[in-house]
Amino acid sequence: MASLVYAFSFEATQYARWLSNPAPALITITLSFWLFWKLLNGKLSLLPLLIFFWGLSTQFEFFMIYQIFVFLIIWLIIKGPKIPKIPFKITALTIIAFIISFLPFMASELKFKFQGTKALLSFFGAQSHFGGSFTEMLLKYLDRFNAIFFLNIWGINLFLAGLTGIVTIYLSLKLTKKTKTKKQLIFLVSWVISPILLHFFGGTSGTFINLGAGIGAIILTSWLIDKLFNKKNWKLFYLLAILLIIVGNANNILSQNKRGEVLFSVQDKVVLGDEVKAIDWIYQQSDNQPFRLNTITNPLFINTTWAYLFDWHGKKEYGYMPIWWGETQVNVFGDQIEFAKKEKTNFHFLIIEPGPGIPEEYIKAIRQLENSRSKVVETKQIGNFLVEKRQITRSRIFTSRDVFYQINPATN
Repeated sequence: MASLVYAFSFEATQYARWLSNPAPALITITLSFWLFWKLLNGKLSLLPLLIFFWGLSTQFEFFMIYQIFVFLIIWLIIKGPKIPKIPFKITALTIIAFIISFLPFMASELKFKFQGTKALLSFFGAQSHFGGSFTEMLLKYLDRFNAIFFLNIWGINLFLAGLTGIVTIYLSLKLTKKTKTKKQLIFLVSWVISPILLHFFGGTSGTFINLGAGIGAIILTSWLIDKLFNKKNWKLFYLLAILLIIVGNANNILSQNKRGEVLFSVQDKVVLGDEVKAIDWIYQQSDNQPFRLNTITNPLFINTTWAYLFDWHGKKEYGYMPIWWGETQVNVFGDQIEFAKKEKTNFHFLIIEPGPGIPEEYIKAIRQLENSRSKVVETKQIGNFLVEKRQITRSRIFTSRDVFYQINPATN
């Protein structure tokens, strides 16, 4: 039944169409959980393979490094603190598997002076900047939890899918009292809710944060439906449940897949034509006079796209570059592009890229800081880009650190 549900899973079809690194991670994550289940049942010889596929998952999507903590928690719940005696040969193979699977990451870290490690440490060190109150984090997680069951199983209605998901977890935990299935249910429930660890560190609200959890939800739901309804007097409910799953997912597939990839895009409709129009509008508003520029981008504080666009189109068509008035661009692509030198000017433009990959609190904080040095004269919506023409009121520079402070003053 799980195979049937997965075949109709709307999320699975979206991953299949997404030509990006998270897509192959679905395979390695599933293999990792399967191998870990074998490990829980005494197959210590599979530990090297487990570490290898976990390493590959991390290569495909770096935040999947958290999966190792999920395995440790599940082990403690099911096995307790007891550590099995691992033969030397298995230990050696595990170390080799770890090195092989993480070798590309290690090489890039050496090449780029441990840029990824520093970013990770900075993230955990300043995680309160990215997070929020417990209530906010819980609501974000519940939203993603609902998505797991809506996008993979109950595609008829989001609220009912979330409610059904909660009931599934509740009934599964209740059934753990039956010793025959206790270990299996704890394992599957832990798999489904594992992304909650990311939300405690202020993880993004993107759909891909649930990467791999949908497969656990499908297995758990299929088992529970079979357990409850695959009986002589309940066959009608069994068939009805399957019909609802197929109809809900088929509806999403037929209505959404024709639009291409709709679930995992980190930005809505970022089109080169609109970017060029935005640049044209800015130059027209500047009336051949020098102007300053700042951008709110995804990734945050990285002006690579606009540096190239202004150099490629703006400078070519209008003969000069703007004055950069944003976060210092060092050791990022495009940092070799020369903007105009600082000189007296009255106008400043702020380009705000579309979401949903840019957290709203950052957009709000940056605009507040912009208001402390300029005032909005005119705004222009071009496609999904918002461009603000501003009159400079104060020559003030602010950095990403000021933005973090604006979001959460208590952390500084």
